[in-house]
Amino acid sequence: MNRKWTLMAVVSLSTALVASTASLAANDDEGPLHVLMEKVNKSNGVLRKGTRNAIEYKKTFKKVEEEAKELAKLGKEARPLKDAITSKTPPHDKWVKLADEFIKASEDLATIAAKGDSQQVQAKEAFNVLTKTCTNCHNDYKVEE
Repeated sequence: MNRKWTLMAVVSLSTALVASTASLAANDDEGPLHVLMEKVNKSNGVLRKGTRNAIEYKKTFKKVEEEAKELAKLGKEARPLKDAITSKTPPHDKWVKLADEFIKASEDLATIAAKGDSQQVQAKEAFNVLTKTCTNCHNDYKVEE
């Protein structure tokens, strides 16, 4: 009889522990900027893969165009956010400047990919400029974990 109650207590405790852990994980660092950066990371992976060689670019240049446009859209959404601004980071006007550079680089890559006759080398160079804008912003605003 005691085993039955012990087993029920263990199962109930385990369920409560899993539920509270999942709740904490969902709330950890979840903010508008975090959600945007997750989307940026996804698009960045597609662009990296799509521009890595001529054969891949030839197959996926339309996808590269779509993802670059998506990045520009995400940059416009991130531009007014102040989530990353702290007393240890530069002021919001620098954030806006870096966001504008990111948006322009994304749009430039989309323009190159939109041309059906563009070459992988051109797209790769534009992608490298785009990743440099990411690095510049992360140097000032990325939260160290």
